[in-house]
Amino acid sequence: MPSEPTRTLLRGGTVISVDPALGDFRGDVLIEGDVIAAVGDLGDVPGAELIDVRDHIVFPGFVDGHRHLYQTVLRGLGVEWSLVEYCIGMFGTVGGHLSAADVYLGTLLGALDSVDAGVTGVYDLAHCQVTPEHTDRSLEALRESGLRTVFGYGGSSAQWVECLAPPFQSSTPMNDAEVRRLRNGPLSDDGVVIGGDMFTAMRSALVTARGLPNAERLKAGENPMALRVHPRDVLAFATIEGARALGKADVTGSITVGKKADIVTMTTDDISVFPVVDPVSAIVYGGSRRAVTNVFIDGRRRKADGALVGVDTAALHEAADRAAHDLIERSGIGPSWRPSFA
Repeated sequence: MPSEPTRTLLRGGTVISVDPALGDFRGDVLIEGDVIAAVGDLGDVPGAELIDVRDHIVFPGFVDGHRHLYQTVLRGLGVEWSLVEYCIGMFGTVGGHLSAADVYLGTLLGALDSVDAGVTGVYDLAHCQVTPEHTDRSLEALRESGLRTVFGYGGSSAQWVECLAPPFQSSTPMNDAEVRRLRNGPLSDDGVVIGGDMFTAMRSALVTARGLPNAERLKAGENPMALRVHPRDVLAFATIEGARALGKADVTGSITVGKKADIVTMTTDDISVFPVVDPVSAIVYGGSRRAVTNVFIDGRRRKADGALVGVDTAALHEAADRAAHDLIERSGIGPSWRPSFA
């Protein structure tokens, strides 16, 4: 199981704080309990577990602002679908066959996949709330994973199917009683602390933000003379700005004393990373889940020395394969099936 919060000293890393007041520095980060207690050249810290990160880049965990974690149980099924085909296929065909066990497994797999890639916070829009058991199993999986989550109660597949035809809205009222049950019970702490690869997302964002304006200049017969978006910008998008979008910028998204200890360390020994001329560019252009060595969420070490803590990956693999096969069979489709507009 992940270690309980304690005193942990990350020693000697290259720290990219994403905090304008603190900036970048070479030094230490002290975690006490679930918060960042101190940063800088901290010397000896009695009673602290020491983790040597001198050959690592240390930065805040990624915050992903839009996920449907339960759908990980069918990873890859809809990669050839348009948005409309996705809505028809997921809500109109597959959604009605999702069991509560499927939702639990997909959510757990998606959450652990996120943690493995350095994601420490996520907005999970879960539009699979067929029964209260489906909802409860979603929350069970999120808590088990340790991923910091803003849980989006997204209603059921049947409600979303109604939105596919004019007037493009559901006539089914929100289940107020179920929302009250959650607010007074499982979600009474107002923010469940319960993937995703943001490295790829950052690179995609950077290429798009640069490529489109460059294409416009070239089409006009001009040379692109300056860049508008930089690696530090997309790193901020993936950390503090993601936290801000979820209303959690005062909690996470930067390495700031007093914030929750949601921290990632990335080795600079990986062949895709070295030599490190600029550590921010190394994160954005060279980073990958393979290079992520440690992930802390709420001060708990959820990934240690490159491996998820307390996770039986082989058993999870077997269960996911079985669940995906059974769900596809129950839905009456195949891996290459495409939704029909008829």
